[in-house]
Amino acid sequence: MARRLTLCSVCLGLLFLSSCVAGSCPWIAESPELVKLFVPEFQKGGLKVVLRHTKTGRNVDRTDCLYPDEALDLNDGRKQAELIGKGFSSLSKSELQIYYSPYCRTLQTAEIAFPYSGKIRKDELVFGNESSPWLKEQIQRASKMGTNEVYVTHSPNMNEIKEDGIGVLGRDARLYWGMAAFFNPSADREPLGLLGCSLPDHWESIVSQAKNAGLLP
Repeated sequence: MARRLTLCSVCLGLLFLSSCVAGSCPWIAESPELVKLFVPEFQKGGLKVVLRHTKTGRNVDRTDCLYPDEALDLNDGRKQAELIGKGFSSLSKSELQIYYSPYCRTLQTAEIAFPYSGKIRKDELVFGNESSPWLKEQIQRASKMGTNEVYVTHSPNMNEIKEDGIGVLGRDARLYWGMAAFFNPSADREPLGLLGCSLPDHWESIVSQAKNAGLLP
C-alpha cells in the first residue's frame, strides 16, 4: 500500500512539473496587468494572431461555400465571430491582414469577424502535419509595424505549434471555439513571443478593462 501511494505521489509530481514546464497560455481578460501590456502592443501592430474558427453547425470539410453561414452554427458560430470582430475593432489603431484556411468554416469566420480587412486564402492553413511548421514560421517572421496578421485556422494546427517538442499554448484548442493566441515576434518573451489568449466572450471584459485603465477613450 505504501509503495502504491509513493508511486502515485511520484506520478502526480511529474504531471505537476510537466504542466509547469509547458505552462498554459494566459487568458488576457483574467489579468488587468496583461490587458495593460496587450492593448498597446495590439495597437502598435506587428502581432501574429492564430485564430480558431468559431462554432460549426456540422463537421464537414467543405470548400464550396454556397450559402452564408452554411458551415457555422447559425446562432453561436455567427455570434462568436461578431464578438471577435467587435473586440478587434474596439482596440484598433492598426491594420489587419487576414489569412484563412480554404474550408468554409474558416472563410466564413474571417468574413463575419473582419468584413473590411484584406483576406488571402492559404492552403497551408488546412489541418495537417505539414501545416504546423509553416504556421510556426509565420509566427516567427517579423511583420511590419502598424499591421497585425491574423491566421484563421483549425485546432490541430494550434495544438501543434511547438517549441522544443512542447505545445506552446498549453491548452487543447479543440475545447475552445474562436480561441485566439497572440504572438509578438519582436518581443523578448518565450515561447515564440506568446503574449496571451482570448475567447469570443472575453472581448467585452478586455475592452472594459482597457477603458478603465485609460488605454481607450
